[in-house]
Amino acid sequence: DASVSARQKVKAVADRWQIPGGLLAYEGGSDTGGGDKTNVANKIAAERSPGMKDVMVHDLRDNWFPIGGGLFMYLELVSGYNRYGSWGLTDDVTNPDRNYKFAAVRELLGDTGAQPTPTPTPAPTATPTPTPPSGGGSGTGLKGEYYDNIDFTALKLTRTDATVDFDWGSGAPDPSMGADTFSVRWTGQVEAPVSGSYTFYTTSDDGVRLWVNGQQLINNWTDHPPTENSGTITLSAGQKYDIKLEFYENGGGAVAKLAWAYPGQSKQIIPQSRLYPPTSGGGGTSSYEAEANGNTISGGAQITGCGGCSGGQKVNWIGNGGYVTFNNVSGSAGSATLTIYYTNGSGAARTFYVSVNGGSGTSISCPATADWATVGSVTMTVSLNAGSNTIRFYNDSAGAPDLDRITITQ
Repeated sequence: DASVSARQKVKAVADRWQIPGGLLAYEGGSDTGGGDKTNVANKIAAERSPGMKDVMVHDLRDNWFPIGGGLFMYLELVSGYNRYGSWGLTDDVTNPDRNYKFAAVRELLGDTGAQPTPTPTPAPTATPTPTPPSGGGSGTGLKGEYYDNIDFTALKLTRTDATVDFDWGSGAPDPSMGADTFSVRWTGQVEAPVSGSYTFYTTSDDGVRLWVNGQQLINNWTDHPPTENSGTITLSAGQKYDIKLEFYENGGGAVAKLAWAYPGQSKQIIPQSRLYPPTSGGGGTSSYEAEANGNTISGGAQITGCGGCSGGQKVNWIGNGGYVTFNNVSGSAGSATLTIYYTNGSGAARTFYVSVNGGSGTSISCPATADWATVGSVTMTVSLNAGSNTIRFYNDSAGAPDLDRITITQ
């Protein structure tokens, strides 16, 4: 589990180079310890231990695939014993299943056969280029709300924008607004032309945040020159998904662009035909990770790996002085549904106190979950301000659950 952060770094590099699913290569073997006989005996025993299978399956199934990892190359030798012990997935090609590494590979691949048999390599065939659904989409664009402050207050203009492809330079989006310290929120739905992995791109100057289907893909809520950020998500052909893009301009130039790439389509500004205004007046659902940059994690609370959690991480040691504050939670003025995703392997219910925008804490009980890697959820109603909000989780007198993420629905 300690390798989760390393897994995420590999996935981030793969996303940067647009390698779908990521690629993680591992070359392993027994630690010889200089050939010490005691150490060698222990390593041979480890090769034959059922626990070896559990470790391999857990590492990939819980720490790699859930963060979007795909191809995993396990580079090992098939070899017999020598003075250093056994090195490889198996030490007997006539009976590979007697080693648990090989059994782990079988389970991960869904292969339950007793003995592998060679199969001829098929001749390569051309992969057809995915085609969009008939009609090519009928969208009219996203709802754009333009505010004369960077915190989504002082609404000046609401309109439908065909695309998000703006470079306002040193000017303003509208004469009713100042050229600096303004913000824009685009909401609606995006339609997927084909099934597969989609990479969404933003180019912004200054801050930008993007959610698709309630999942935050991009969060660069800082002052910066024109900068490209990206995030990936799997979508299904013909389906419409909620999308929300938030942007602020603090000073100097102002740029806001939204693009995508998917199987058969190189990077392009998302066309009007695939963008639709909201189906209702609400802002949809937005998700926020407890371990995300920009949150305040203090008082002993800390980030740790969690195979069953969103993003492969959570925050633990909340309570008795430890707390997490979600900063920059966006919302509209009024009530919202707060869903809290947590783990609680203590065997008994534990309590969070939840404070919104510095107000008094409201308690919410979180029943026990099967273990500290199993996620449960509870919901409560909170009142948000227009623009940016803070939500703090704490318990001053007892241990609280571990926190995976929250969602806000309005």
